[in-house]
Amino acid sequence: MRVLLIIFVVYVNMSVYCTTSVEEKEFCLKRDGSEGLCTHFLDCSAAIEEVAKRGHPEICGFEGIYPIVCCSKTPTGEDLQLSKSLELNEQDNSNLVSFTPFDENNLSLRKCRDIYQNVKYPKIPAHAFIGGRNSPAKEYPYMALLGFGESNNILWQCGGSLISLEFVLTAAHCLSSRNGDLKYVRLGELDLSTTTDDADPQDFTVKQTYPHPNYTSVSKYHDIALVKLDKPARLTDYVRPACLPLTEVPSELTPLGMGWGLTSVGGETAKILQTGYLAFKSYEDCRKVYGTAFDYKEGILEEFQVCADGGGEIRDTCQGDSGGPLELINSDYEFNYFPEIVGITSFGKSCGKVAGVYTKVKAYIPWIEKIVWPNS
Repeated sequence: MRVLLIIFVVYVNMSVYCTTSVEEKEFCLKRDGSEGLCTHFLDCSAAIEEVAKRGHPEICGFEGIYPIVCCSKTPTGEDLQLSKSLELNEQDNSNLVSFTPFDENNLSLRKCRDIYQNVKYPKIPAHAFIGGRNSPAKEYPYMALLGFGESNNILWQCGGSLISLEFVLTAAHCLSSRNGDLKYVRLGELDLSTTTDDADPQDFTVKQTYPHPNYTSVSKYHDIALVKLDKPARLTDYVRPACLPLTEVPSELTPLGMGWGLTSVGGETAKILQTGYLAFKSYEDCRKVYGTAFDYKEGILEEFQVCADGGGEIRDTCQGDSGGPLELINSDYEFNYFPEIVGITSFGKSCGKVAGVYTKVKAYIPWIEKIVWPNS
């Protein structure tokens, strides 16, 4: 047993997945997306067996020198009663994407490594917006709010993702609204109704916007834009850029959506950031649902768009979530786990009833890199 424990401690820096502040017997999320209980290592037979096979159990924290692990069984050995909202993730393929060995010539990966190589990025169970759950503090440090109107009455109407210290990735249709052009960006926010929550907001004005050159306001295609902040963001536990996708995303993986948008059709917008697991929808099914229309005459295009719904549950992004991220958690042996923005919330029909449509970020990497890192 002592040998196994020593092996386990050696692996700790490569295997942290749950938040290190979680205490024993609290719920946690395993790499395959299933829910577990934070349990003393010596009481978790599954973790002991995994270490014996040179595996990397997920860490919740420590009790002295002993790790508290995310255990798939309770201490008595009974199966956990998993919530229906996490059943999507009970599959052999988790929502983790594994990179090929590090490539110094890959600009996006190099920038991502610079940010995350010394960061142990935690993940806690999260459930979504319509059919969603309040986000824990510090969980999505790249999440941005986009604001319109005047400084004494800012209207937060879209979302976005911080991808460098100076740029936010969002939807092109979020650059303007009936309240005028985009003026403000807020990072590090959690609960819009209070200033005493566990958050550390940073506010910015918009220095410049970059809609994709092929985007037009009368079309749903190429709905992607970059927003340059008036000053660089400060890296904190609450504010940190996400990474860009480097590979095609397998359809069996489980993405995560988020935002402060409507929590029901015709209802109120969320005060606390809402998050939730979604499921990729096949292009064939999505094209059947959407058909063609004036603003997407060719239907849903696989090259530039991706669809996702609640996977049998009523979960969906909605009005006010536009521009926000569709995220996967990626893993690489050099720098643990990190968030990867694979989609941008673009448009949908009747929130919660059919799949939403997201701009596929992978298709626009060269354009993004030329603007965000022009001299790299």
